[in-house]
Amino acid sequence: MSVIEKPTDEERQIRTIKIFDFTDIEECEMTLSDFIKLINEKVMMAVPEEFLSSVRVHGEDKFGECDSWTNLTISYKRPETDAEVQIRIKESRLRAHATITRERSEYERLKAKFG
Repeated sequence: MSVIEKPTDEERQIRTIKIFDFTDIEECEMTLSDFIKLINEKVMMAVPEEFLSSVRVHGEDKFGECDSWTNLTISYKRPETDAEVQIRIKESRLRAHATITRERSEYERLKAKFG
């Protein structure tokens, strides 16, 4: 795919977009109605309507030396944009080229050492 071509649906990947993390809240304690209002505002501001059905809440327990807490993240899924596909493919090609270059260099080093 050249830089000018429009990506096909097969080239697109689904991206998970984090829209809210409980650690983003300055106030750790609030009423349930305030929490629901805050979450609703965050989701409605960040998620395009066609992706509202993909919104998910993920909770993860964290344990520290002296305390524990639950991290709550809200995210949604959507297909990559044309620009994101182009960037991902370009970065993938650059990584592949770097790997080949590194492996070729290592091969030449070992060949010189062991013949």
